[in-house]
Amino acid sequence: MAKNVLLRVENICFAYNGRPTLVGVSLQAGSGEVVGLIGPNGSGKSTLLRLISGILRPHSGRIFLNGVPLEQLSRGELARHLAVVPQSPHLPEAFTAWELVLLGRTPHLRLLQAEGPRDAAVAREALETCGVWELAGHRLGELSGGEVQRIVIARALAQQPALLLLDEPTSHLDLNQQTAIMDLVAALAHERRLAVLAVSHDLNLAAQYCDRLIILKEGQVLFEGPPAEVITAANVAAAYGAEVCVVPHPRNSLPVTLVTGRTQTERRRLSWPT
Repeated sequence: MAKNVLLRVENICFAYNGRPTLVGVSLQAGSGEVVGLIGPNGSGKSTLLRLISGILRPHSGRIFLNGVPLEQLSRGELARHLAVVPQSPHLPEAFTAWELVLLGRTPHLRLLQAEGPRDAAVAREALETCGVWELAGHRLGELSGGEVQRIVIARALAQQPALLLLDEPTSHLDLNQQTAIMDLVAALAHERRLAVLAVSHDLNLAAQYCDRLIILKEGQVLFEGPPAEVITAANVAAAYGAEVCVVPHPRNSLPVTLVTGRTQTERRRLSWPT
């Protein structure tokens, strides 16, 4: 567990229309680590991010950011503590990358205050960190999915948060872009000492890039720990009901999850019954 705990979730419970979504969930995320939230659809992963970001309020339990209860922070203070990279964000295609990233400075401005040289410098640095400074003048509608995702992360960085929340940051991206985004996320955590909490459906990416993993099922924490302890065939079966093989990666020994497929003979028998 990281020593400098930036996020602490204590015994959170939440329900939609009386239907429990999260039941007694507790977790921590510290400076310099990537914590992955995995689990089957409907297990409460995205709901948990909405609670941490203040969009929803828990029915019971508490959330602390850097030791301060979430309910004691104003919206502006909260936006200076954490930034969210949502899943499939709705973005104005006519905006340039520069205009979008500069919006990340809003929590640091007074009402009706215009951005100044300091804000421009922070926005440029965020674009450079994400490797998309050369796209600053391009409109979002002209860019690829991977480029837009880097720009959305740059907007989050422009808020200068200590905690970064990501909801499936690699969805709809090709393999090269997925690894590039996760390389960037890991670098932000390990080199800039950000705390990162990321929802993922990709067990292999999560195992390769996360320092710790938390598996949610039916609104509860089922397993938690380093990838090698969490990603096992037995744990995946318990969480997802799926039969898999888990083997060590040949380069770094981290767990790789393989679907247990049918043999060619078995598939032929299913397709052409006799």
